[in-house]
Amino acid sequence: MPRSQGGLNITENCVPACLSCNGDKSDQNVFSWYRKKKFYDPRRAMAIRAWLEGDLRLSIRLLKWAKKEINENKANFEQEELNLDAA
Repeated sequence: MPRSQGGLNITENCVPACLSCNGDKSDQNVFSWYRKKKFYDPRRAMAIRAWLEGDLRLSIRLLKWAKKEINENKANFEQEELNLDAA
């Protein structure tokens, strides 16, 4: 719950975000705001949910899982670009 709506100023209620995203989110619920973004990733949404529920270990594992898959997809995309350039 956003602090402006009575949410507590504790770790489990604060989601790390860059200044731009934090300003854009304003006092919206983080999940309502995040689902509308082009960079939405359900795995990251699960990590945010785990963070807010106080399960920091699960949150970190989910973020590592999401990052690994993103890096693998990026590598595959770059390889496909190289293959197209070579053709």
